[in-house]
Amino acid sequence: KMPLSIIILLVLTGTLVLASLLVPYVYPIDLGETHLMDRLAMPSIFGISDSGHLLGCDYLGRDLAIRLLYATRTTIILAFTGLACAATLGIVLGVIAGVFGGVCDDVIMFLINVRHAVPSVLIGIIVATIFGSTEFTMILLTTFIQWTKFARQARAQILQIRKESYIECSRAIGASSIRIIFEHVLRNIASPLIVTTTLTLSSII
Repeated sequence: KMPLSIIILLVLTGTLVLASLLVPYVYPIDLGETHLMDRLAMPSIFGISDSGHLLGCDYLGRDLAIRLLYATRTTIILAFTGLACAATLGIVLGVIAGVFGGVCDDVIMFLINVRHAVPSVLIGIIVATIFGSTEFTMILLTTFIQWTKFARQARAQILQIRKESYIECSRAIGASSIRIIFEHVLRNIASPLIVTTTLTLSSII
């Protein structure tokens, strides 16, 4: 049975995520609009004031709660999109390296080593200089920095199972590499990759 504290945490997190994703449709505003009459208004939460602003306003009279939801929405979209791109690229390259080996493995491992030889901060500066500070830049940067985790994890797991009897039997009956990958490899390496995805998401955010 799931502990009550975990249930409460999931409900609160789900509510926050849902509210942040729906806020542009439920409460569309111009984030640059100012209301100097509401400057530094006190929060109305817990009856602290009757300002009508849940978390109060900043020095330009902008509602902090609404801006927080908009910022959360942007973070969630960028984090999940970047994670999906990084995971897809890393898993594909890791599977290729692990299943086919040889030159493919050498080239992909060389790319991984090159990536780890360059600091993430330096990569961020270079990418931001070339492409500017945009949402696309953040997704591209996340993908380029994080894909190696998934590639190394997928490759390591495949190297452990590539000599298993069910893989050898599939090859013996004439199964293609693509069929082996989708029917056996991905299914057996999914669990550690899910853990890696979860841990990576928190670091991205």
